[in-house]
Amino acid sequence: MEGKAVSKLDSEYWQEVGQSSPYWGVLSHEKFRGQDLDPATREEFFSEGRADVDYILSQIRRIRPEFAPQQALDFGCGVGRLAIPMRKLSARVVGVDVASSMLAAARRNAELAGCHDVEFFESLPNLQFDWINSYIVFQHIEPARGYEILAALLERLAATAIISLHFTTFRDQRVLFRGLQESAFGRFDGQSYVSFERAGLLDMPIYEYDLSRLTFMLNRAGFKSLLMNHIDHGGSHGAFIFGVR
Repeated sequence: MEGKAVSKLDSEYWQEVGQSSPYWGVLSHEKFRGQDLDPATREEFFSEGRADVDYILSQIRRIRPEFAPQQALDFGCGVGRLAIPMRKLSARVVGVDVASSMLAAARRNAELAGCHDVEFFESLPNLQFDWINSYIVFQHIEPARGYEILAALLERLAATAIISLHFTTFRDQRVLFRGLQESAFGRFDGQSYVSFERAGLLDMPIYEYDLSRLTFMLNRAGFKSLLMNHIDHGGSHGAFIFGVR
């Protein structure tokens, strides 16, 4: 995969990741590279997923203590790291991911976990959900496409619903120049750098979203009160947004 210039809309890239290193494609730590994991590393991977779901649940209950969803969606579910433990909280869970190779691993993992009824799709199903979750996903989608996807997700929310959505919004000096390394040509005006042409990528790029645009979209969708928590993943900063409609 090294040196392959890709768009995050390129499903072939994610197919390759799903076939070669599906767990690293979800959590990009070197210990998760490879087609499968040894039992101890596998347990570590999924225990982190359970801990993340516990955290998400704790934040949701701050704004809706009686949280008991009937239909939940995990967008960008990968190998099922969050979708599987979400099944303990919701009567029905659907996972969506662009790569069939990722979904094949997710289905195997769900079977191993005894969650035989978690459903997985390559595209958004025409269903209504009262909980939509997405974590460490939109950061790998170019914002022009990401805003379109967010709009499609919001259209699939039930009249009364919960969201737990994570977006990266800025970066610090630890990773500030990584974007420049991914650019072959560009322009700098003293404040902003504009890339004209992309160079080869060493790893998955990270994209930042406009928080004002995100809150505008959520407000227009009926979310008048939002809880936002700051997330720092090694210099990529973002907001984990929780909301009740």
